[in-house]
Amino acid sequence: ASCDPLVSAQVEGDTILADATALIQACSEDPTVSLINTSLLSSSSDEYYWEIELPDTLLILDDFEPELTLPGPGVYDGQFIINPGVSCGDTARIQIEIFPEVEAGFSVFYDTCLAGPVFFTDQSSVDNSEIVEWSWTFGDQESDDGQNPTHIYAEPGEFNVNLIATDSNGCSDALLQNIGYF
Repeated sequence: ASCDPLVSAQVEGDTILADATALIQACSEDPTVSLINTSLLSSSSDEYYWEIELPDTLLILDDFEPELTLPGPGVYDGQFIINPGVSCGDTARIQIEIFPEVEAGFSVFYDTCLAGPVFFTDQSSVDNSEIVEWSWTFGDQESDDGQNPTHIYAEPGEFNVNLIATDSNGCSDALLQNIGYF
């Protein structure tokens, strides 16, 4: 059957997989996903809806471009359906991947008897990925991007040290910790 005008279900993804599935990826720090609909619809009378498979239920949404918060890390399959059950209908498949949460962490060591270097040890973690980027600020206008930096403070005092750890998926977490250097 010929459809006039053309109906085509399409969803914007971060990547389009080989089977034309739109892959949408997000970090679990903010598991809210906006589904961007780029479909061609024939008129305002087209019927459409989204189906998203959650662990214990099938979520059905009738917004044209819904925003949804998923329950946590994992892969969620779904589809956008236009004019279900008729010859002038179409379906776009989607897969939503929520990456595990990054947890920034570090320890601090220095010799309290000598004014000398402070050793920072990264203790950041993430499941199913690896930390690939570190951004440190030491509370004295100095910074470093190494995994385990050493820093020398010019004066004793209290310093707010901040670490931003980023994993290979582009997800990140920050930790601000006050240290006393005396």
